[in-house]
Amino acid sequence: MSKLLRVGLWLLDLLLLVIAAILLYLIIWDQGGVRLSRQLLTLKSTQQQQLDKLYEDNHQLLFKHKMLHGDDEYLDWEARSHWELVKPGEEVIWYHQLEDENAMDKY
Repeated sequence: MSKLLRVGLWLLDLLLLVIAAILLYLIIWDQGGVRLSRQLLTLKSTQQQQLDKLYEDNHQLLFKHKMLHGDDEYLDWEARSHWELVKPGEEVIWYHQLEDENAMDKY
């Protein structure tokens, strides 16, 4: 083989090696490479967790809606415990009133 042909093949091998290195860099380290796919997988996982939480919250709200419209005792409990509502004619005794009365009993 002539010396010129060997040099040409060596340059061709070197060129192919450089092209392979550039492609490897683009696949692994560049913005569109493995790093981006990992970020997308993390984002997808986070979004799935948020979606699962929203489904659970929606299920609880639907259950609460059903209970409020279908169960009078639950409606009464909800109104008293969360909204501090009382029925007409009921006497309201606040906790701090009880503390004041107990304090007066000490003297």
